[in-house]
Amino acid sequence: MFVVFYPANVLAITNFNIDVQSGYKINEEGKAHITNTVNIINNNPNLYSKSFIFNIFGQNPDNIRIYEKGDLLNFDKKTYNSNTELRVHFKDSVVGIDNSRTFLITYEDNSLFKQTSDIKEIYIPKLTNTDNFNNYTVKISVPASFGEDMYISQEPRSVMNSADVNEYLFYKNDFQDSGIKFIFGEFQTFSFNLNFHIENPLKKSSVIEVAIPPDTALQEMYYKEILPRPREIKVDDDGNWLALFELKPREKLDIKTSGYARIFSKSRSLIQPKASTLLKNTLPTQYWQSEDPLLKEAASNLNSPEDIYNFVVNKLSYNFDRVKPNIERYGAKAAFLSPTDAICMEFTDLFIALARAKGIPAREINGFAYSDNPRVLPLSLVADVLHAWPEYWSDIENNWISVDPTWEATSGQDYFNSFDLKHFTFAIHGIDSQKPYSAGSYKLGTNPQKDVYILPSELGDVVKNDIKIEYKIINSIPFLKGKLEVEFVNTGQNALYNVKPEIFLSDKQYHTKYIEVLPPYSSYGMDVEFKWGFLAKYAPAIIKIAAYRTETEIPINKNRVIIFQLFIIFLSILSILLVIFYRIKGKNKIKINEIYKKLQKIFTNKRKHS
Repeated sequence: MFVVFYPANVLAITNFNIDVQSGYKINEEGKAHITNTVNIINNNPNLYSKSFIFNIFGQNPDNIRIYEKGDLLNFDKKTYNSNTELRVHFKDSVVGIDNSRTFLITYEDNSLFKQTSDIKEIYIPKLTNTDNFNNYTVKISVPASFGEDMYISQEPRSVMNSADVNEYLFYKNDFQDSGIKFIFGEFQTFSFNLNFHIENPLKKSSVIEVAIPPDTALQEMYYKEILPRPREIKVDDDGNWLALFELKPREKLDIKTSGYARIFSKSRSLIQPKASTLLKNTLPTQYWQSEDPLLKEAASNLNSPEDIYNFVVNKLSYNFDRVKPNIERYGAKAAFLSPTDAICMEFTDLFIALARAKGIPAREINGFAYSDNPRVLPLSLVADVLHAWPEYWSDIENNWISVDPTWEATSGQDYFNSFDLKHFTFAIHGIDSQKPYSAGSYKLGTNPQKDVYILPSELGDVVKNDIKIEYKIINSIPFLKGKLEVEFVNTGQNALYNVKPEIFLSDKQYHTKYIEVLPPYSSYGMDVEFKWGFLAKYAPAIIKIAAYRTETEIPINKNRVIIFQLFIIFLSILSILLVIFYRIKGKNKIKINEIYKKLQKIFTNKRKHS
């Protein structure tokens, strides 16, 4: 009697123990060499296996070889959909309880590795019919030259590092829900071209704000161009970069931006939010109804951000039919009541509302996510379909933490404990749940064109960071005070942080505040008052201005100051003398008139007498 083993065969599962050890060795070029060691143990003395079916799901196996005791075994191969079925034919029979046979299934695969600009990705597909294996272990070996692992979708059971290779061990349960993704590299770079279309509908000139992608804890921006140049770029309390453009009455303007975004795997510490901002990030809004009794009751049973995240993932179901431009936003409560009709906005809104109901600061990130999902990605190529995901504030990390319950719901991968390098932030919504509008939302007309173009890229040539110092000295009160107007302009393509301007009046340093952030092409102005003194007694011999890597010296010509002051004195004295002169002249003119009138009167009287 014999049994042809097939993974779904209940008889085979009952009468045989099957253990599989899979080894994936990735070489420097990304090719995977896979060895599956299969051990079949008899549990029934009357049954034995004469053939075995092994399924390879989601891979493209090549150069397949099957060995038993060093001899090649024959096999049949069938391919359908994403599955490759191998039917192995054994040369002999192994009979008897507890007797076993061990054989190797080896093959190569070039489809598991992908390099995108600065990062390397490895994806090991999930197992099918895992219940058919008593034990299943996977060891993945990666060259140490790939660098530190920045993201692993499932925590390894163990990690062994050596000078040449890093090894990761996983068990059967780790593959039941999804495959395992690795990302190696410090950052991912995207090139971008973003267009904005704005209009001033008023009958008077107006300043229009446009939110351009900002730096975040996980993102660094490089702007090759912003055309036309904005009047200024300011940073709001949420960390958005708002470019200001002044438009004439009824004027329309097309704005083009291009550059690179570098997405990091580990958070950086940039500007710490104000306590007042964190407080505002706990308040209810139109779409985050954190005071609603229904949502507060749901939140009462959730004790941590991870509890909230898991609740949202399990509560909501993604509706791919709603992935289209200009879709209606339901908000947290409506998502809670209609859990089968959610897209990324609803996953995000519900997470934020529940977090805020627990007093945890939370906010929405609106932007672009580079997806491998063919049901989502094509829409982003023909229309500006953006993505939303939440962030919550961690007092432990002292930073905002990005999570993506939407992508876990659609992929099965953990996006709470580890975040990938494919989320590109356009705008941050914390204080306001809708504004500022993100790139891709500034459109005019009934048939708007595509304005968002994002591609993985290498970091191109960038202009080295530098500061241009512009200044002007104003003699406000010639004998007492002078004023120095200074403007620091960032001429580089990315932002500068914690810049400390230094101003020296001769040897005396003028104390200035740090500039927390200076976005590209933006400026920061400050005024410094100092004493001249009479005849330039207190005038500095030289003024030095320094910031970042730039230093400027302004020599003060005391003689010129003295001449200027003497000239002012001369003008003042001359003015006084002229006033005195005209006053005296005026009085003399009055006396002459009186004498003339008296003489005229005497003459008139004499004529009368004669």
